[in-house]
Amino acid sequence: MDIVINFSKSAFKHDVTEADIRLAFDNNLYDERLDESDGLEDIEAKYLLIGFDSNANLIEVIYNVIDEDVIKVFHAMKCTNNHLMLIQDRR
Repeated sequence: MDIVINFSKSAFKHDVTEADIRLAFDNNLYDERLDESDGLEDIEAKYLLIGFDSNANLIEVIYNVIDEDVIKVFHAMKCTNNHLMLIQDRR
């Protein structure tokens, strides 16, 4: 079953489109729970995804897991240097 992606208005604050966010989920290089959310219930925990948009630029997406089939994206923007280091460390 496909995951349903819901979006907060804040997800589009940095002019990343819904299509680009969906593409990043389909073409991600990194998708992990953020360390700062340890100890929180899953619905409160934050997850960071780094993936490609339609122009092959890396974007970062932060989301919550609502249940096993639904996530809620509340942040998306051009990938920052701090987060780029996460994928470089994996090489």
